[in-house]
Amino acid sequence: MLKVLTAAAAAGVLAGGASAGVVEIAGIGGGLTLNSKDLSGSVFTSGAPAFSTANLNAIHNDINLDIMTNGCVTFILADVGTPGGGSSLAFLALVDDETGGAFSAADSSLFMTTTGNATNTAWINDNGSDIPGQLGSTYQGNFTWDSAVEGDGFAWSGLSVGDVLNFRFEEQFGNLPTSAGLSDPAFQFLSWDGSNWVRVFGSGAGAGGKYDFTDNDQFGFSTTV
Repeated sequence: MLKVLTAAAAAGVLAGGASAGVVEIAGIGGGLTLNSKDLSGSVFTSGAPAFSTANLNAIHNDINLDIMTNGCVTFILADVGTPGGGSSLAFLALVDDETGGAFSAADSSLFMTTTGNATNTAWINDNGSDIPGQLGSTYQGNFTWDSAVEGDGFAWSGLSVGDVLNFRFEEQFGNLPTSAGLSDPAFQFLSWDGSNWVRVFGSGAGAGGKYDFTDNDQFGFSTTV
């Protein structure tokens, strides 16, 4: 079946030959539509909230066959595994690339706050382990990473009709500037077209179809399942 997520709060179920999810992002160039890819064979099969480096690296390797993630905050929708062996729809925010190289020193930082539904499952990959959960369905804190060899990531899984997701990012300056690890513009939304990952963008996109921080150094969006 085709699982549908929509920012307009409407939902439907369509027949199809393979399992795939659709999410519509509100407020980005008039709205964007992303389709999911099945990554359930290797992603999120252990206990939450441990978003393992091996899982993160595998996702980037898959995407980088079509589009580079280095220097970007990349958003995708995917069907992922569950510890019990099933499948779940997830929305992922991938911060910079993950190469699996040896960590040297954190030189980059990016603040994130995100809110999901209390029934969603949160997954976190962050070297500093400083993105704690608050009130069960809100997570916020700084991603910190070594931009030469690693990245970080966050995901909400277990998405179902009626859930609301919100994301906000803020540039950090000082000892760990965001600019050390991210390109300008930094944010990209990718969709699976059945054969390849493709970048999806609207009228507000900048160079190469990517989005930048606002003048007050923030970037955010929401979606409703």
